[in-house]
Amino acid sequence: LVTDDIVGQVNSLGGGVHAEALEPYDFVYGDIEHLCTPIEIRNESGPMPCDDIISAIHPTPAVCGFPREKALADIARFETAPRNCYGGLITVPGPTGRLAYVILRCVHFDSSRWAVYTGSGVTADSDPADEWRETEAKAAPLVSLLNHYS
Repeated sequence: LVTDDIVGQVNSLGGGVHAEALEPYDFVYGDIEHLCTPIEIRNESGPMPCDDIISAIHPTPAVCGFPREKALADIARFETAPRNCYGGLITVPGPTGRLAYVILRCVHFDSSRWAVYTGSGVTADSDPADEWRETEAKAAPLVSLLNHYS
């Protein structure tokens, strides 16, 4: 769903911009295994501002849900706490262009405390208890590190 949405949003830009999903692979980080699907974006018409592509794809379904407009409206309607820096997107220079990463785990600091933000891919078939355990597992490395310094 996330990959299809990103590819579709980029391809809808037109003007020679084309996105293609590459072969997915398992990416292991600590105790968590992620399915990683690289997406290659090309602009046959020449350079295109990275901001245009980011605006088209962000927030991805991984960050806010799908379809985007309905999911954002539901978040505003039902969530009682602000998401602050729940997720985001960063870009860095790469060997053949810019590399962009959707960030799904963040820490928010203020003058006296911190909060870890993470989530899971909830669908109609999800088991709430399993999803909660998944968020705990994803947050555990950050919580452990922060507890060490608290």
